[in-house]
Amino acid sequence: MLAELEEIAVEPEEREMPSLNHSFICAEIIEQLLENKSVRALPELTLNIGNGITPDISVYPRDKIKPDFWKDVSRYPEMPILAIEVISASHNIQDLLDKSTMLAANGVKVVWT
Repeated sequence: MLAELEEIAVEPEEREMPSLNHSFICAEIIEQLLENKSVRALPELTLNIGNGITPDISVYPRDKIKPDFWKDVSRYPEMPILAIEVISASHNIQDLLDKSTMLAANGVKVVWT
């Protein structure tokens, strides 16, 4: 099964442009997460899985996120403690479930869809 998942990760992630409802729901989730000062919620952070997987929201312990404004990172190597995927009308449910499975197989402790 892991070999099958690795095949999925090799293909560049094809993403539909997020809709208003999708964006609004992500904003509402982030707003709620901001109340917890022990975590940091990052939207659309590409993780270093295959050619890059980008959850809608990645949640990290606050002390684990240390940006370097002199050198950016296009694929973040550390896995979040929580990845959140918000479905929208243009999403295929199976693609969303495959992405969630790939995230979990690569060390993300919890994936919400």
